[in-house]
Amino acid sequence: MKKKALLKLLGFAFSVIPPLVATLDQLPLMSTAGKWSVLAIVAIVLCCMPFIKHIKRLLASPSAWLMWLLIFVFCIASRAIIDEFYTISLFGLLGSVVGAVLFKLAKEEKKDG
Repeated sequence: MKKKALLKLLGFAFSVIPPLVATLDQLPLMSTAGKWSVLAIVAIVLCCMPFIKHIKRLLASPSAWLMWLLIFVFCIASRAIIDEFYTISLFGLLGSVVGAVLFKLAKEEKKDG
């Protein structure tokens, strides 16, 4: 049971931390005017997408207008930072692949123990 929990925790860590670190490296959190950068905040939220699977279980079904709103905000925000997203998405892909393997190992651990 402890091994399963550890594998799940490592799965989340590898799914979230690499793209989050790449985002923090590629995008400034503060704009030149000293305000929070909306683009960096949107990118950080995207890095935490693996948690949406678990949040989605809590919500019966997300409304259509909310999903379209999120897509709209993402499209507007990503126009200005598309080059940085190449790096962020690469780290996100690699981290998620490692995380998926760890989640699979955790699932198999549940069957064994």
